[in-house]
Amino acid sequence: MKVLYKCIDPEVLPVEFGGRNSVMYNHEEYSKLMLQEDIEPSSFWEDDAKTVDHAVNGTLVPDVAPRSLQLAAKAS
Repeated sequence: MKVLYKCIDPEVLPVEFGGRNSVMYNHEEYSKLMLQEDIEPSSFWEDDAKTVDHAVNGTLVPDVAPRSLQLAAKAS
């Protein structure tokens, strides 16, 4: 346990793992929070895609401008 305590403070380590933190884990509650966190970024990107319509055949494509070619005369 001494090696573990060097990496993780026993105050934050759950009791099940030899620590002193008695927090109760609820998987359903955790899953709901994770789902909400997944929805927020996806709605951000969805809004971004709606405001700039760069679609080709229904597929979003990056907004990239072609570079002009700079041709130099061959050195003699």
